[in-house]
Amino acid sequence: MNLYSSQFSEYHFESTHRILFMSWKKDSQNLDEEKIKAEMNRSLSFIEQYGVRNVIVDTRNYTFRNNLNIQNWITRSYMPLMMSAGLLKYAIIVDSGIIHQFKDSGEDDEKVLPIVEYFAEMDEAKKWIESHEH
Repeated sequence: MNLYSSQFSEYHFESTHRILFMSWKKDSQNLDEEKIKAEMNRSLSFIEQYGVRNVIVDTRNYTFRNNLNIQNWITRSYMPLMMSAGLLKYAIIVDSGIIHQFKDSGEDDEKVLPIVEYFAEMDEAKKWIESHEH
């Protein structure tokens, strides 16, 4: 089900596995920091409204990876809200050329929800989300 679409991002919801899909569009590179945060914060209301348990974010058109202010906000504000929202899995799709930067070298000592994984392809992310290993 289509939930939201702008020139910067779009959101869809798949009810079977309670997955919220968020995709950044190429025009998102024109956003300032506050508008990036506003686009990302939409996910919180959708998570609450639709009982979302899993999220897949396609960041291949997201150009703010090196913006320290945004990265700090994600770490300190956005992800703690995701953690308290009852999510189980959070998949992030990145360009295949940079996925090695995100792959964990070891196992976490404790499992904190949501479990976050990085993928180069949407199909891989969906298979992981749909697997019953939580």
